[in-house]
Amino acid sequence: MLYSLLRCPFCREVFDIELETLPTPDTKEPPLCCDSCKRKGVDNQLAVVYCTTCSTKLCAKHREFHDEVVEGHPIIAISEYRTNAGKFRPRLYVLTIQSWSTL
Repeated sequence: MLYSLLRCPFCREVFDIELETLPTPDTKEPPLCCDSCKRKGVDNQLAVVYCTTCSTKLCAKHREFHDEVVEGHPIIAISEYRTNAGKFRPRLYVLTIQSWSTL
């Protein structure tokens, strides 16, 4: 058995870990990135939740913004979205823009 000392990035405590017990990265599924970040040219921010109303994957930062702007949208964990991705259909929104003129 192979052991290693690993430091927790959060509490900074050091642990003696058997390396064979550590989970291996799942290389079969690509990471799901935040849709808002991708629109801004940032492709490496991982999504943590999915809004079923907006059909959008969100990172922690954009989820906070989303929750401030809209209320009542169902949010699910990205792991649940990944498991049930075929059940969610993208929604098409039609926006109407009205111009206001002054008299």
